Amino acid sequence: MKTFFSLFLAVCGICAAQGTVAKAVKTTAPIKLDGQLTEEAWKTALKFDRFYINNSEEPGFPTEALVLYDDDALYIGGRAQLPAGGQLVARETRRDGRVYGDDCFEIMLDPNLTRDRYFHILVNALGTIMDRYCDQGGHVGDDKWDGDISAAAFRGEGFWSVEVRVPFYSLDINPEGSRTWGINICRDSRKPNQEASIAPNGAFNVAGSFIPIEGIDIDMAAYGWETSPTAVTCTRNGEKLAVTLATPITNLARTAQKVKIDYTLLGEGTVTAAEQTWTFQPGEAVTITAVDIPVERPGDYRCIVSVLHPIDRRILKRRTYPVVVAFSPFEIILTKPHYRDAIFASQKLAQVVYTVKSHLGDQAAKQAITTGIRRLDGTVLCSQTLAAPGEVQFPVAPLPEERMEIFVAAGPAGEPGNDMATHPLRKLPYQKGEVWLDEERFWRVDGERFFFLGGWNDVHVPGLNVVVGEAAAEPGGKFITGRLMWSNFPARKSYKLPNVLPEDEQIIRETVRGYRSNPDLFGYYLSDEPEITGISVVGLTHAARIIRDEDPYHPIIVSNDTINGSKDFANAAEINGLHPYPNPAKNVLKSNFSRVVAFMDQVVAFNRERRHPQTITFLQQGFNYGDHGALNSRIPTYDEIRTQYLMSIILGGRGILTYNRTTHHYPELYLGMPEFVREISFLAPILLSEDVIDPSHNVDNPNIRWMVKRYQGQLWVLAVSTTHGREQATLTIPELGDQTLQVLSEEREVNSVKGVFRDVFDNFQVHIYTTERKRPDLKSLAAIEQLIADANRARRKPGNLAFQAFEHDSLKITASSNAATSRRDDCGLWHVTDGVIIDYPLPPRRKHAVIWTDATDNVAPDWLELEFKQPQRFGRVVLYPYENTLRDYELQAWINGAWQTLAKNEAAEAKRLEHAFAPVVSNRLRLVVTATNGPNVKLDEIEVYAE
Repeated sequence: MKTFFSLFLAVCGICAAQGTVAKAVKTTAPIKLDGQLTEEAWKTALKFDRFYINNSEEPGFPTEALVLYDDDALYIGGRAQLPAGGQLVARETRRDGRVYGDDCFEIMLDPNLTRDRYFHILVNALGTIMDRYCDQGGHVGDDKWDGDISAAAFRGEGFWSVEVRVPFYSLDINPEGSRTWGINICRDSRKPNQEASIAPNGAFNVAGSFIPIEGIDIDMAAYGWETSPTAVTCTRNGEKLAVTLATPITNLARTAQKVKIDYTLLGEGTVTAAEQTWTFQPGEAVTITAVDIPVERPGDYRCIVSVLHPIDRRILKRRTYPVVVAFSPFEIILTKPHYRDAIFASQKLAQVVYTVKSHLGDQAAKQAITTGIRRLDGTVLCSQTLAAPGEVQFPVAPLPEERMEIFVAAGPAGEPGNDMATHPLRKLPYQKGEVWLDEERFWRVDGERFFFLGGWNDVHVPGLNVVVGEAAAEPGGKFITGRLMWSNFPARKSYKLPNVLPEDEQIIRETVRGYRSNPDLFGYYLSDEPEITGISVVGLTHAARIIRDEDPYHPIIVSNDTINGSKDFANAAEINGLHPYPNPAKNVLKSNFSRVVAFMDQVVAFNRERRHPQTITFLQQGFNYGDHGALNSRIPTYDEIRTQYLMSIILGGRGILTYNRTTHHYPELYLGMPEFVREISFLAPILLSEDVIDPSHNVDNPNIRWMVKRYQGQLWVLAVSTTHGREQATLTIPELGDQTLQVLSEEREVNSVKGVFRDVFDNFQVHIYTTERKRPDLKSLAAIEQLIADANRARRKPGNLAFQAFEHDSLKITASSNAATSRRDDCGLWHVTDGVIIDYPLPPRRKHAVIWTDATDNVAPDWLELEFKQPQRFGRVVLYPYENTLRDYELQAWINGAWQTLAKNEAAEAKRLEHAFAPVVSNRLRLVVTATNGPNVKLDEIEVYAE
């Protein structure tokens, strides 16, 4: 799939501003999918007939795209006229094969117009489908995603056409999101080669450039469902097997919904089904079970979970999960120790506690049960006989420090034919720096609670206690090695396989042995975004088992950017660096964080009852997606960064992982993040204290989420709004009585009267209240934002006409080539006008989005053009070449339809080059480089002045 992704990186173009919003057309007549577009409904469909060649405003080959919808699905039709002498390329017949190598239509659908996430569907002239889910504005994609897409193609005289049906239940529709959709439709021709789309400048995978469509008038709440992987329990009564299926299902709507839940279990030559009706309350997550479904034999099955309309049985959501039906006569549920089936010395555990559960049906009552703990060689260390299944306890102290197993058998242990079950148990010798999760799901190091305040950054933020790297960044700190995650790790190829290869297992074990005794080690970063990088769930989970076996003392970290990914890879790590990454738009004051709420709620709920849960260490976007090809993007504000992190903690997170890039160019990062880390460091001991749970506590607004802590005798209340509007709330904590509460970092107070106080929450706002009267040594939120605003203003030198606070603010920049191209040829070029003069060493790589580097080594000329929105009068230009790369060059202006030379320089070698000339009026300025000091032009900054 890397070839496919690289292809689209190469063909994405520059996007212009969006035009008028299109209007969808509904049909009540059926559409027969034959590819011919002959139904009457197509005559009134929304039509797009202007396709632009990628990265240009030139029209492509004659092409039409049509859009219809009904109550159940979206329909897209396409008709492609073949150019004179052109040939139709249609070879791929495999689902999810190399469809993009053929003539094909590409459909990109963004429900809710997120400008960030979308579904990408390709159909060739044979009707072959490839589909994937894309995220982060198109920056990443998951080719493992499959929708219930259907399509047909038709080949006529001099043209070919397609019809595609996309059922709404296949798409992740947020019932609380925008009712406007985004769409892009592209045509790929191969002989001759041409790629074009309906988006401005023929853009492809750039979500910010999709065409808005209104009028898809469906019941969005009806399609607002989320399901989680199905758990299977198998029982036996006599010779008959039966399974219980359990699937967590969430109603994403803010209204109650009554639906039918249908289970279909598909095995080799067998189909069984079960169904029940359930009414879900607004936002409610319920584990729906289907009990005693008969199966013929153990083995691999597919479980299809469908959410159906209760009357007409329309499909509202459908997911298919692989499940394994395996019968074990007994189940051993180990509760102490609760983490990794291991006893840590710093736990000071007194008893091993577990529960024996029988799956033998009526047989269980006919015979006694023997259970105990034994060495791996079979030597029984302790045992007892149970009259019936139930709880068992054994003291920890007599157990040896080694691997053992808990066993249970019907009748005397060890007799032939007795039904047996085992469960691993390990008692560990003390190791300095040992890390484990306690029963309240707080992390501990050497037995002490530890708040994970981490960083995976290009510039270290002082105060972080964990960093991704190969050593701690500060005295007393910890590190997470990314060695097993990096693309150059030789065993990483096995992560994409069903099982880790034996030779790769040996590499993993040897690597882990090199780290496991380091007292500064916190854990192992195993994978970032595995769901969109071709990683296999079973392969990565197998690798995790190897790591745990070799090193039980340190947890594993993965980071997912989808809800489904966090569920699918839940057994591959103990910590999830979850990152929804809402994309900050330039003209939007604050991002819509409803996605953060949905992610946190669903992932926390999914882990709530799991015996081996993941904790969430929220990983926030500390970078500008515009530097990676997105359109209309910006760096998050300090308030957005702080809000997301604190929101994640209030919603159940257990840590923070900062992820900052291009730090030197954004004061939100180099000024804001140190202040935020100071605030969280201050709050850490409070956050590590137990929640105060009291039925008398109440907040009257369901859109406000909160938590109450007690630390050193003082109450702390953390509250957040989960909507973008203005929310008023009354909070009741009777023990407050009559007193004044400090609001942390806001330089204000609120008054509690008889244990009741009121406040207003604007746009996902966070407030932290406390009875503590002593003010901490922290800057206020307003003061920090003022520091950042001052630093941003200081970037603009007086009179600099070229300065831009954000990309495309006042001018457009193009270049002969750009080594930093990422979905757009102008990606990152705006940084030559951002007012930041680089005074730090860039990492030794070619691709840097903060400078212009041409992509043609040792080939000249190269040029960079600034096109202002309005003509400007300028007579002085200052250039800042990086590493003194400018040698011979000209400055030119577009005057009277031609380029006119303003200044020339030869044999230059300086960090700053200034040129004054007779002032001219023009909207276009160009730097033409004919020789360089080194293989490439590297330009840091260009300033333009009137005089």
